[in-house]
Amino acid sequence: MKVLIIEDEERGFSRLKRLLQNIDNSMEIQGPLTTMRAVIDYLQNPHDEDVIFADIRLGDGDVFEAFLEIAPTSPVIFTTAYNEYALEAFKSNGIAYLQKPILTEELEKALTKAKALCNKVIDYSALMEKMGMATGKKWRDYFLVHIYDGFKLVKTTDISYFLSENGVVRAYLSDGNSVPINQSLNDLELQLNPNLFFRVSRQYMVNIERIDKLTNFFKYKMTISLHGFPELRIVVSKDKIMKLKNWLDR
Repeated sequence: MKVLIIEDEERGFSRLKRLLQNIDNSMEIQGPLTTMRAVIDYLQNPHDEDVIFADIRLGDGDVFEAFLEIAPTSPVIFTTAYNEYALEAFKSNGIAYLQKPILTEELEKALTKAKALCNKVIDYSALMEKMGMATGKKWRDYFLVHIYDGFKLVKTTDISYFLSENGVVRAYLSDGNSVPINQSLNDLELQLNPNLFFRVSRQYMVNIERIDKLTNFFKYKMTISLHGFPELRIVVSKDKIMKLKNWLDR
């Protein structure tokens, strides 16, 4: 089998290549293509890969933009850090995708699904619209939050973690203060860079740059310690532990 990988992060490419070779060491793996321009140039020339793995966000745009200019003829498996809510767009279109961090068993399922997509025509413009991925969209950089005497501008990189409690979400800042956020954690997952923030449970979303260590907890759970919050121990949901470890070890 010949495989093309579109991925702009070296670690992401290396990890996917290693997982594929563990499944079948006879795979011929090409790439990575790291930019939208490189994808367009590649698709303009003769190519014979059996399947394409495509990260969505590249250094100079979304891979959808390249596919709108020249549609691939091979089945595509999208690799993405989007959460389950956003991935409904893929599910509803019957498209193969892998949510990062990629797990071996999910990779095998996606490869099986891709074989059924050889003759499927995908409307990439509709998919872009459905995912809210219009050209030029950026991850959220700031929050304008209401405080007692007016408003405060908060940078997302200054936020250590979000906590949802009793229907209220608060952002806890690196200086120890907290501010209310008029968004649900589900909404925040769609707005924040998934390479920086990870939803570890129904209540908590944490900033990777603030993580100090992971500690084993009872019944196969783990807790997270954060810099600047020595007394805080965030329990990681059991079903999130493996994804969290893979997300941190990129």
